[in-house]
Amino acid sequence: EFSREMVGTLDDLYLLHRELGNLADARDCVIRTRKICRHLHGAKHWRLAECDWRLDELERLAGRNTEDWRLLQQAGIYLLQAHAQADNYRLALASSEEAETRFREFYRSNGDRDSANHPDIALCHQLRGNLHKARGNLEAAKDELERSVSILEVNYERSPSSVGHPDLATTLNILGLAYRDNHEFELAESSILRALKMQERIY
Repeated sequence: EFSREMVGTLDDLYLLHRELGNLADARDCVIRTRKICRHLHGAKHWRLAECDWRLDELERLAGRNTEDWRLLQQAGIYLLQAHAQADNYRLALASSEEAETRFREFYRSNGDRDSANHPDIALCHQLRGNLHKARGNLEAAKDELERSVSILEVNYERSPSSVGHPDLATTLNILGLAYRDNHEFELAESSILRALKMQERIY
């Protein structure tokens, strides 16, 4: 029996295997996720496109050496630390910056010339945007969130038929709230409405 809960568990397992360098196991998780999502949602659901993107990435990652994988593992650890340290502004910022540095090094070592536009980098910017927003540093928050949106757009809105992605919708919503807090109400409404329309297409 297929369920949405299985998709969440497989996602967690995929990320774990990917960071450990267990590419065959990570690929198996993606294939199982794709099968479940196709059964639950049909052939045009956004998760199928994401699964295809993940399978392509796993193919590109094949053959990386141990040192490369250590960079990815360290990046994941620093990102988790940044989330856990959210109450400590400076520590969380430092951890997110360390995560971004290691993500960039890893994707460069993988031959990705556009390593700055990987979704993992966007999540680092999103995290820092949230941290700045919580501290009331709205200009810094907007800068980080706008950069996150730009990167996610490159990855998830490549064609007019693209439905978007939950990470992009979430970041647009957070950016809209930052605009609101900065009294930029027209920009706030535009960003939040765009997030809402994307979520309606996705779900």
